[in-house]
Amino acid sequence: MSILFSLPTICNILVDNSIKSVYVGETAKAVQIIEIANALNFDKNTDLSKEIFAKGLKEIENNDTKTAKVLFDLVAKTKTKNFEKYSQELSDIAVSALNMNQLAKSKNLIEAAVKFDLKTAQKTHAEFAKKNLTLYTAKKYNEALTVCDILLTLKPNNYENWFRKSLVLMNLDRNKEAVETFTKTINLKNDFATAYLNRGYIYQTKLAEYDKALYDFNQVIHYSSDKKQIALARISIAEIYTKNKEYRKAMDSAWMAKELYELLGNYEKADECFRYFDYVAELECNRPNGYCY
Repeated sequence: MSILFSLPTICNILVDNSIKSVYVGETAKAVQIIEIANALNFDKNTDLSKEIFAKGLKEIENNDTKTAKVLFDLVAKTKTKNFEKYSQELSDIAVSALNMNQLAKSKNLIEAAVKFDLKTAQKTHAEFAKKNLTLYTAKKYNEALTVCDILLTLKPNNYENWFRKSLVLMNLDRNKEAVETFTKTINLKNDFATAYLNRGYIYQTKLAEYDKALYDFNQVIHYSSDKKQIALARISIAEIYTKNKEYRKAMDSAWMAKELYELLGNYEKADECFRYFDYVAELECNRPNGYCY
């Protein structure tokens, strides 16, 4: 005697088999089974995602993020109207994990939430930005870096997120990576003077790439309306010109830095710039055919 199953029943059996395949490490097979179930789910009345999603949540609670990720990947392959709901649920759990400082768990949850519905997941952006600032201020840079990656998962084209990551990498002394991320920041906002200033600092003091540093400091002067930033750029330019033995250019730049600090009322810094001017003037005077002031 043959037993006939309805299509919804067959689809549910396939879902169960797909889940079992995940747990024995046969991920490719699990995907194939879900694809067959999708093909048989003609009227789409059977939501194939619910059981798989519930298993994924359970594995999150068991801290088995690897298995949870595979299960959520399967959910993403199903035909369901619940993606927004799933994204919201995962986002809520991610924020809870964030508040308990479970950053790796939070990162995995947000990656899954984004896969289901980006706009829903993006509602958490402010929470993660606040956490990033707290960690950065506390100098917990490795933890802050994880949160930076979460922020970039949520908004990959946000220049402020790239800038946040740049600052963290700079403080971790990962200078080449910091330069790359500052460059991404600038590519997204080419008049961002603070990014040029920090990238220039790395080029000058960490990587000894003085021509690139000079370019960045000149961009600060071009774009910034902040006298302090411009003064910092001016004195850095003076140092580079001094290193290149272009003493008269160095003197001009040091003098302009001095004047800016005077306008800011920072006479201690103004005096430092004046002393630097005197130092370079002496170098110019002592060189062959140099000019003495």
